[in-house]
Amino acid sequence: YKHPHIRTVRIMDDFLILSRNEEERQAWNADMFQLFAKCGFEIPDSKRSMWEEDSPQKWLGVKWRWDSVKGNLFVDRPEIKINGSIETKRGYFVNAGKFLELTKNSAEAQCRGHCDIVRQLSGRAENSWDGFLPKDVRDKCDLHLKAAEDLWQQIDQR
Repeated sequence: YKHPHIRTVRIMDDFLILSRNEEERQAWNADMFQLFAKCGFEIPDSKRSMWEEDSPQKWLGVKWRWDSVKGNLFVDRPEIKINGSIETKRGYFVNAGKFLELTKNSAEAQCRGHCDIVRQLSGRAENSWDGFLPKDVRDKCDLHLKAAEDLWQQIDQR
């Protein structure tokens, strides 16, 4: 491997390059931009940013911190509170969408699983997006959103 001290974090179609060595990071960038260009991808400066070490940076809607001394990446996971009076399909989809897949740990996967069930249950109802869902559907959706919320609170910040 040409750049042994480079770590990457990929979330959906975004990625983060972690390095304590500026020279190696620049070499990695040059290699990647050459590869991207050959594949027809353009990455304008407006889509790139450089983080200062140890200062929180907003990325994908949350704040991240890079500890360059220890080589650790931390995420300041947003606090999520579920609206307790959801009654519509739209409301359930909005609340289920608050849970992000950031670090790909098992608790996040469980949160996303519960939210997928919420979207399935509410999406199958024959109501319009803004019509009240039947109580039995709301009860099941509430149960899964509460489970996701509880799991989210237990996730480590790293």
